[in-house]
Amino acid sequence: MVFLITWCIVAALTVGIYLLLFPIYGHLFGLNLAVALGAEALGIYAISMVTSKETLTPQKASLRQILLVYAIVIFLWTTICSIASSGSDGPYILIYCGLIVITLIAALLYGLGAAGGKVVSNQENQLAQAVSTRVTTLYPLDTWLQKISKDIGDGEDAQALLSEARVTIDTIKTIPSRKLLDNSQFIEYINRHTQSIEEQANMINNCENRQEIMQQMLASIIELKNNIKNFKNQ
Repeated sequence: MVFLITWCIVAALTVGIYLLLFPIYGHLFGLNLAVALGAEALGIYAISMVTSKETLTPQKASLRQILLVYAIVIFLWTTICSIASSGSDGPYILIYCGLIVITLIAALLYGLGAAGGKVVSNQENQLAQAVSTRVTTLYPLDTWLQKISKDIGDGEDAQALLSEARVTIDTIKTIPSRKLLDNSQFIEYINRHTQSIEEQANMINNCENRQEIMQQMLASIIELKNNIKNFKNQ
């Protein structure tokens, strides 16, 4: 709505100015007026991309630039050729041919800009998804380490177990986010394995065979660490 109101105001001013500039309202007058109004519409639309509440994405930025340049070029082309015409018929052909060529080039650039912007947007979405995957995977691991540390207490066996657990978590953090994103089954394996170890830690204070459970937990963590290293090196 704002775009339409703005263009109507600018168009009314443009018509008034052209009526004063052109003594004869013929073909040349109509052509220049039509191009000027079209260029103004494109320019106002391109500027509205910046002032709108929507985020200016790389795709919108490139398309906006193309529209602005196209609007300026067709206006200048028509105006300069009209001034140089001196009433002859030859420049009409030149003006129309130039407008066609400029429009074809602009359409090609607009298509390339739209395609390129879409690729960039898809890459950004994939990166955001990968970061989200890493956050949702690693945060439980940090919490998991705190929980089993609280459950198993102190002691040499506990410190050895926690040391292996920290190495395991550090190894996971070195895996590229995109690789984790593409391997949801491996994420499920990590979560399933860590939950099993956490359950063992929860039982350790209520069991008489603490040493046996600690050995099982240590073996599970070492197995997890080795599988993570193998996955990372694939």
